[in-house]
Amino acid sequence: MTIKNELLEINLKNKKEEIINKIKEISISKALIFSNKKRDIEAINKALNEAGFKSHPLYNGMEDEVKEEAVKFFNDNKKAFLVCSDSVAKKVDLNKIDYIIGSELPTRANDYKIRLSYLSEKGMGITFHSGEDEEKIAEINKAMNKKVEKAAKTEKLEKNTQSKKTTVKKEKDSFGGHIPEFLQIDISYLLNKAV
Repeated sequence: MTIKNELLEINLKNKKEEIINKIKEISISKALIFSNKKRDIEAINKALNEAGFKSHPLYNGMEDEVKEEAVKFFNDNKKAFLVCSDSVAKKVDLNKIDYIIGSELPTRANDYKIRLSYLSEKGMGITFHSGEDEEKIAEINKAMNKKVEKAAKTEKLEKNTQSKKTTVKKEKDSFGGHIPEFLQIDISYLLNKAV
């Protein structure tokens, strides 16, 4: 079994946009998306539909007929997204899929393992976290009996005050965390111009 799963650090206030960006970035056509709160499930589902993706919500408190309709929609379509809670996903019969996305870490560490159980043999699990969830991540690692891979942070613009140059850096790169002087780009003149 070659399931891949990774943790991506983001600002959780932007999770709707981050989910849509990740779907577009790796061309995901079908995924089970987990969220811990009903309002987040509804907000993510709405954002997906507005972005042109076919999506249904699934959470406790919905009528059984509505739940069945959402599950049937997801299982029967090649291009579909189902945004659900951990608790309700355990109670329905879902087909194995290639992608699951966690909009945040689950409330219980064991639910992380359960999320991954929906994946096909070559599936990929992506879970967003805030960077302040080290205790939860440690619990997940213990539940998984291994360390879950953290993805490298995305590029960010940092101002280098010593050399008065502004450089683009990656937190982890092939140069051991530093970009050699000859690759640094001086764009400080752009920052000083009035917009």
